Amino acid sequence: TGAAVKEQLRMFFGRRIEMETQKGCLCASFLCGRKFEGMVELADKKWYDVSKRQGGLSIMKILENEKLLVEISEHGAEVIRIFRKDTKEEMLWNADPAFWGRHAPILFPFVGASHKGVYHYQGKEYVMKQHGFARDTDFEVISADDTKAVYELKSNEKTKESYPFDFCLTKTYVLKENVLTVGWNVENCTDGEM
Repeated sequence: TGAAVKEQLRMFFGRRIEMETQKGCLCASFLCGRKFEGMVELADKKWYDVSKRQGGLSIMKILENEKLLVEISEHGAEVIRIFRKDTKEEMLWNADPAFWGRHAPILFPFVGASHKGVYHYQGKEYVMKQHGFARDTDFEVISADDTKAVYELKSNEKTKESYPFDFCLTKTYVLKENVLTVGWNVENCTDGEM
């Protein structure tokens, strides 16, 4: 799970990772790097990229074949990099915060904004920020290998503060040749409509 991987990272780096995170970066000298700054290999024999994000550590999963390299963050299950190897070209927006600080966020459970940031359901008022909460929530990695990763977000007490339904949102990435296929599945776990 994502929590287990983060705990492994904390144990691996000890206090140094916390000190470096507070400074806003993780230095390559403190990481057993392979290809990229911040790459670490954990006990599960998979490579992860560790980066600083608001609120703590974010773990990136790398999908890679002979044509593409794709980085996906557990935070929002968001693709943050698609690199084309033959042309050495970055294919995704760089999330420059001076313009727009995101890459390819998931918009769930709302797309757009509700009037005055609230909506009503069964006589109760709920606050919902623009485009929902999924893009700002850590997902759990359900499975991952070199060319496929599956992420999951389940309803919990925090999500129910703004969205009173039981759900399971699954996002699947599959890398084949020069194509990254992305699949979304939302399961209604509520007794009734969602």
